[in-house]
Amino acid sequence: MMGEKELTQLASLARINLTTAEQAGLLNDLGAILDYVDQLKQAAPTGKGSTFKTQSLKVESWKTVPVNVLREDNPSAGGAAAAEAEKLRAAAPTTEGPYFKVKAIFGDKNGGS
Repeated sequence: MMGEKELTQLASLARINLTTAEQAGLLNDLGAILDYVDQLKQAAPTGKGSTFKTQSLKVESWKTVPVNVLREDNPSAGGAAAAEAEKLRAAAPTTEGPYFKVKAIFGDKNGGS
């Protein structure tokens, strides 16, 4: 639990002035938050093990940082992505070239900027 001394120090570091009433409210709120965090720390996963996966990265012997082993980001002009984009454009009410045309939300009522 956080004490008044710690809260005063934290407020000083954050450069905020707290009234006595605000300090009391924050002590209660921070205490509840910290108690909940303690409960989460104590909750041990059962059965399935880890809930996340990590991908091991290949590290070259002369480097100290991992090497990116993911594929290159090469957008293609054709293929499935282009076909999907074309289907979306065909379903849109209005388009202008490869873009969706939408109603202006900024500017005056006559359409000017």
